[in-house]
Amino acid sequence: MANQAVNMTEIDFTSEKSISELLISRVQYAILDQLNHLISQSENPDGSLKKIKDSVILDVTKIIDNFTPSTIIDND
Repeated sequence: MANQAVNMTEIDFTSEKSISELLISRVQYAILDQLNHLISQSENPDGSLKKIKDSVILDVTKIIDNFTPSTIIDND
């Protein structure tokens, strides 16, 4: 990724949102940023949109499937 410009959506952490809402926003913007980046790199964005979406879903599914909760939960 050297010398490549990347656009990443910033999240307003100063708003009056709950921690859960902020975490959901982080995930949402990360996925949307990934979709936008992959579409921008595609030679045929309209034709490859479903394949790009399926690829992102597969990535997210792998992350969730490989998740192992830690035994120590920090509520601070």
